[in-house]
This record gives sequence, structure tokens and C-alpha cells, in this order.
Amino acid sequence: MFFLEQTPIWRRSDTNSRSICKILRRCTTTHHYAPTLDEVQQLAAKADRTANLVAICCESDAGDETPTTAFLKIRRRSNSSETTNKEKDDNLAFIFELSEKNNPIVLRHSIVSAEPWKVMRTGPGLEHHGDPLVHLERELANHKVASEYRLEPEVLNGAAFGYISYDCIRYFEPRVDQYAQPDTLQLPESMFMFVNSFIAFDHATQKMRIVALCSLEGDVVKNYALSVARIEELRSRLAQPAVQFVDADPTRHEGVSNVGKEGYEGMVRKLRERIIDGDFIQVVPSQRIARKIGVHPFNVYQQLRKLNPSRYTFYVDCDDFQLVGSSPEMLVQVYNREVTTHPIAGTRRRGKTPEEDDALMTELLGTTYIS
Repeated sequence: MFFLEQTPIWRRSDTNSRSICKILRRCTTTHHYAPTLDEVQQLAAKADRTANLVAICCESDAGDETPTTAFLKIRRRSNSSETTNKEKDDNLAFIFELSEKNNPIVLRHSIVSAEPWKVMRTGPGLEHHGDPLVHLERELANHKVASEYRLEPEVLNGAAFGYISYDCIRYFEPRVDQYAQPDTLQLPESMFMFVNSFIAFDHATQKMRIVALCSLEGDVVKNYALSVARIEELRSRLAQPAVQFVDADPTRHEGVSNVGKEGYEGMVRKLRERIIDGDFIQVVPSQRIARKIGVHPFNVYQQLRKLNPSRYTFYVDCDDFQLVGSSPEMLVQVYNREVTTHPIAGTRRRGKTPEEDDALMTELLGTTYIS
């Protein structure tokens, strides 16, 4: 691991040419990096270059390493109860997993990352407020990865990982703002982690890729060396034992609805009237169930993957709170300026028998398109 005074060399601003040469000599002689330094220099020198980043990749056999063990090894947790905002951001980490196209049980891609270089939060009282897509577009305007060395799937080229909450609908459909409910959770309306290094697993080939984004601006040799140093730091963490999360209290507590049975049934009756009146075509009533647990959220995620295997699963550690999810459908995807949406809900009726339900489920699995 490359550290100077307990600070990773790729985080230091005073890195000198001697340190850079040392990094390149130690790393490039023992591992293969693609593209090479020469190729990156040639790319940076192109007169018609529009990209400002290139993904540096070091591939190896995954062996016994799994996304779970990798996450447990690379995530950082401060031992201090008093941390700065930057230290809190260093605690952030995530796993994003993608199963096979037509088989949600067979995992294909997993992406693990920690310690984002930048975090964007939006919402009342925060630095950014209003439409999160406006802020996200501004942040990503300078994120242009060279097409010559782009990785597949597209998500492996980095960028922003995070969430946009349902409450943000008010910025896209202002008329619904009149129905806004009191904010009792006090969480950011949206939150995105900008990462420049991560670990990617391809379970079909049993390969593991450690990726770091390298800037094509300024001193390319230094940028390349620092990207290699980030990769080597992650490799060093992977060589350490994984520390499992221990559940604090196995006691089972009952869930509590935020609207209750009567409130939910009343909501359904009102929505039914609005549909009859022609105000709505389709509405999904919802309620939030809160339950005290002593199980670590990451262990909840692992159980969810077993109980509800789906096309997309994710665990996002936002330090103060965690997001755990499993979804069978792609809501929206943009690739090469082409927008694809493929919701599953409502595309098949319910079967009249369990056997017919199973047949319709198989049909859905065989026709779901997700690139």
C-alpha cells in the first residue's frame, strides 16, 4: 500500500517525480495495466480529443474473492465519534449487482466501491436544492471517458452512483407538490457518490477488474501513476481478511405503519373515487413500515438477495443511513442518447391458477430486455 505519513499517495497534492517513478516501477513490473502509459500519453496528445478521462484497468482471476468479501475489506469506518464532513464521506460505500439478462438468480456483474472523491446531496437546507438532475448534469458535464478504452457494461466507466427520492417528483411534475407529505425522515432528497476507483466482478468469466479513472489533462504521467496507486491500494486492502458485521440484538420487533390500517383503507377508497372521476389512470398507494432491528443493514441486504433474487440488487451505505433494495425491472436507461424504459408492472395479467401464474412469470423472465 502506498502511504506517506498515513495519507494515500494518490490523495496528496505534494507528490514529487521521484515518488511517481517509484510507483510506476513497482507496479507495472508486477501487474498488467490497460491501457498502458504510452497508450494514455498518445490518447492525451490527440488534437481532436474531446474526452478528459480514461479508465485504467487491472484484471485478474477473482479466485475466492466475492463482492461481499471485497466490500467488507475496502470499506472504511472511522473509529472516532467526532468526524468531519470529509471523513463522513470517506465512510460511504456501495455494492451494485446485476444478474443475467433472463435469469435473476444467476449473478453476472457486481460493482463495489468506497470513499467517493465527491458527494452531492440535494434538499432543503443543503448546499444543492431543487431539481437534482440540474445539479447532476452540471457535475457530470466534465466527465467524458475516452471511447477508445471504454469498459462494458457502461456503468464500469465510473460517474455517479446514488438515488433520487420519490419526493423529487415535484420538480418534474409541479402539480403534485400540493400533495406533498411532511418530511419526517429528514434525509437528502437525492444523493450521489462520485467515484474514481472501484472493483468490478464478471461472474460469467470469474474475472475481477480493479478500475481507476485517469485524467488526460495536465501531467499525464503523474495522473497515470496516481491511478495505478489507487488500484494498488485497493489490491492491498483485498489482501487483508474480511471483517463481518455482527448483529447487535436478535430480538424481533413488530413493524409500525405510518398511516395505519384505517388510514390506508381510507386512502384506497379516495383513490378509487378519483379514478372513477377520471383524475387518475393508475395509482400505487403506499405506506412506510418502520421496525426497530438489531441486525446490521448489510446482513439484511445479504438475506434479501437470497429471499428475493432480482435483476438489480444494491446496498448503499450513506453513513447516517443505508439503502437496501432488490428490483426486477429497469425503469430508465440512457445510452448513446437513446432512452430505454421497460417497466414490468401491468404488462401481464394475473393467472387464474398457480400454474398459470408460473407460466406468466417464466414468460416475463424470457422477454425482459435489459442491456
